[in-house]
Amino acid sequence: MDVMRRRTLQVWVHDEPSDYTNIDLALDRVRDVLTSLFGVNVSATTKWIAQIDWELDSDDLSDDIQNTVTRYSQFTVVGSAS
Repeated sequence: MDVMRRRTLQVWVHDEPSDYTNIDLALDRVRDVLTSLFGVNVSATTKWIAQIDWELDSDDLSDDIQNTVTRYSQFTVVGSAS
């Protein structure tokens, strides 16, 4: 029996204009794709993703170094550890 491991995954999306519309669209698509994965074999190995759960979306953020606006979505990934 495989040992299950829980990991946190953050997906960050940046955009240059001060409009979060494109960021929201991208994060919505990422959420749809990631949360639809369950029981997936990883790279033809013995490792598996059991499920991915959406946890939260960040507040509106800005990255002064990249000169972008940004936001992230956070997920919990549960999968085999061996």
